[in-house]
Amino acid sequence: MIARDDVIAILNDLIETSKDGEEGFRSSAKNADDARLKDFFLRRSKEVSTSVRELQDQVRALGGEPVDSTSIGGILHRRWIDIKTALTSNDNLAVLTETERGEDAALAAYRKALEQELPADVRAVILRQVEAVKRNHNLVKHMRNIYEAEAAVH
Repeated sequence: MIARDDVIAILNDLIETSKDGEEGFRSSAKNADDARLKDFFLRRSKEVSTSVRELQDQVRALGGEPVDSTSIGGILHRRWIDIKTALTSNDNLAVLTETERGEDAALAAYRKALEQELPADVRAVILRQVEAVKRNHNLVKHMRNIYEAEAAVH
């Protein structure tokens, strides 16, 4: 079993990653020009916000102080979404493609965390959340495929 401080560090990394996702979905909603897509992104942002709070509760239960910020990489990724959509006139496909990349990063972070020998209760939370991350990734990919098909028709 790994040390308590290491578990807290892993959870805080996942908090940053999840906050990146929460903000990324919110930014994607802002940059999408389709009402369905805006709603989709806002619902995903809310879901990820719930995951963040659950991870923060886990850190507190371990006697740690949860982070309350996004990562530098997440901030840069959202700026890239802003720049790319500005250059492509709020292209929904571009927003979905960049959002999918963000979800790829979240999946990688969760999988890396699960490689560690975590306490059973922490592992259970992370396993449940990784399923939600996979679902978000698949939903974003599905939406991207729909918009890609629509773009090919026009």
